[in-house]
Amino acid sequence: MIKKRVNFLLSNCLMATLGLIILADHATAQENAAPQAKDDRIVLEQITVTARRREEKIQDAPVSVSVIQQDELLPGNVTTLEDAAFRAPNVNYNGQGGPLSIRGVSSQGISGGVDRSPAVGLFLDDVFVARPLGFPVLLDDLDRVEIVRGSQSVLYGKNTIGGAVNLLSRLPGDKPGAEMSVTYGSENEKRIRAAFETPIEGTGLAVRGAAAWSGRDGYITNIYNNQVALPLPVT
Repeated sequence: MIKKRVNFLLSNCLMATLGLIILADHATAQENAAPQAKDDRIVLEQITVTARRREEKIQDAPVSVSVIQQDELLPGNVTTLEDAAFRAPNVNYNGQGGPLSIRGVSSQGISGGVDRSPAVGLFLDDVFVARPLGFPVLLDDLDRVEIVRGSQSVLYGKNTIGGAVNLLSRLPGDKPGAEMSVTYGSENEKRIRAAFETPIEGTGLAVRGAAAWSGRDGYITNIYNNQVALPLPVT
């Protein structure tokens, strides 16, 4: 009887010891995993907009605005106004020359390259672009694109009853720099872009310049000589 009690007590002590070891290992594993979980947290980047003619956080702006940032304005992602329109809800743009439409509010049509009574205004660095022929074909060297939905006549004036599109250029940095990229795609599409920036010593000013060229084969075949007609150069 005594021997059975001793065996029973020994087995219980052994089980209790194993349980304590398992709990200690689990606590240690949680402590080691805690810093890693902390490092894996996703921190949302702050987005600044000027939709109301002043800089403010996008979550503080009491307007409906979509922002396409610089890292998205790349070949294969967003390169034209038509691509930008696809990224924003309730926005349409005809890649053949406009017009811009937001929430179904558009213009009376285009005649001779002139948009008759446009309802959505396009602004390049706060300068109104009145005609679709002046719209940029490629969204190059921009810091961001802001698409503001809803009437903006109070802040932007005439021709913004449907909304406004702001194109903000990249600002020069405080150090000299240059960049260049070459892209080649289907239909013999070629694209070259280059930019240069430098501060002006002793003035506190800086300058930045950018240039781009794009071209591709046409999409109409001349059945007489079986050659592709209407190449599409864009400079």
